[in-house]
Amino acid sequence: MEFFKERGYKYGIAGVFVFGIVVRLWFYCQNQSLWFDEAGLAINIITKSYKELLQGLDFLQAAPAGFCILEKLMLDIVRPQNDSIRDYILRLIPLLSGILSLPAFYCLAKLVFNDKVKRLAAFAIFSLNTHAILYCSQCKQYTLELLLSVILITLFYKMLKDEYKWFYSFIIAISPWFSYSSFFIIAAGFLALLIKNRKQFVINVIPFILSAAIYYFVSLKSVFSVNYAGMDEVWITFKAFMDIHHPMRLFIRFGELFMLTKICAVLAGGICFYSLVCFLFSKRESGCKILFTIPVILVIFASLMHKYPVYSRLVLFLLPVFANAVTDIAGKFNNILKSVFIFIVIFSLLNNSIYAKEMAYSYARDVVDYLRTEIKPDDKIIMDNDATEYYFYFEGKGINNQIYKMPVTCIKGNVEFCREFVKTLQPGKYYLLSSHIYVQEVAAGYKLYELPFRPKYVKVVYFEKK
Repeated sequence: MEFFKERGYKYGIAGVFVFGIVVRLWFYCQNQSLWFDEAGLAINIITKSYKELLQGLDFLQAAPAGFCILEKLMLDIVRPQNDSIRDYILRLIPLLSGILSLPAFYCLAKLVFNDKVKRLAAFAIFSLNTHAILYCSQCKQYTLELLLSVILITLFYKMLKDEYKWFYSFIIAISPWFSYSSFFIIAAGFLALLIKNRKQFVINVIPFILSAAIYYFVSLKSVFSVNYAGMDEVWITFKAFMDIHHPMRLFIRFGELFMLTKICAVLAGGICFYSLVCFLFSKRESGCKILFTIPVILVIFASLMHKYPVYSRLVLFLLPVFANAVTDIAGKFNNILKSVFIFIVIFSLLNNSIYAKEMAYSYARDVVDYLRTEIKPDDKIIMDNDATEYYFYFEGKGINNQIYKMPVTCIKGNVEFCREFVKTLQPGKYYLLSSHIYVQEVAAGYKLYELPFRPKYVKVVYFEKK
């Protein structure tokens, strides 16, 4: 029986690992056009110098300087010859980070759990998370932050066990250059070391402080002055800050890391926090408890102070914390909760909504390629306020037609406003380009011309206003 359990464990780990890699590669190979949030970051990477990337970014983007510099360096080394290859290169670091996070987390799970069944459960929760999968195919920093989170937790966990190697200090010191969220993990790690292993605390905190001070004056100071107010305004509208008057938001926002459907999000978030409380009162040693619970507490406090939004992709770095906490609960009732949680994780694979029709689905690359050869000199272009992806692909294409920019985004609530905007324009033929799916409603009543696209969701129309 032990032999079969051992083989089942090995096959289970191998199966989850292979599936995790295959599904990440599958989404990456789709090479969908960059959507507006990706495109906003990519424009910064392409148009700014290395020095400028250390400062605040345009288009309300916030990404660590190290990540942006790595992305630009990749482009300069490869020098892609077309947009399709360029998009692959822009997403290569997120892909590699996401894949590397799998063996990194497995090593962490081996440290945390002696029970092989628990290791497998934790690894499955981590590997099958839809955000961890889908952000491997997006030009964003979140999978790199996830990888660094796993590495940092592992290093601090080892140092709490009095294991230390010289490069641990180096990794901790440079991590914030590549991950803003690493500050939460590092703060928890240092607090745990201060209480349990002061020698390791002193060894590691000095190089970190020196690196953080340089980072602040070289980059973060400018980032705060350029981006902070605008980002704060955006995240308020998304209800991404915790609020003591809305306690259910705690479960919803953290639960959305596992499932965006509200009911499932509430259930997943509730199980996560119940598990953290159980972990806090478990028999594990105090340093371990601090390492795994303080990052979540710090994020909640920062969110209450409107300093850090809680949004699924922005708390992806907490996935290893939740995966281990949920796996750690034991007992008949807790095992039922654990089974429900794993069901939600698996069910989310069939119902992922990160590539939502409203936002993250794009075929802008194909649209711009078409316009480059087919647009007529008298044709005009209308773009809504979220049409960044089209500007990204317009770069260097020689499309000089007149562009009208709407002052709002053509989401459902703004359709009438967008229609009124179109009414103010002169007669002629127009291409309406949007990041959202309401272009047909905006152009309703005008003569529509067929375009050679068969998109999943229509975000571009060509119409004539007489």
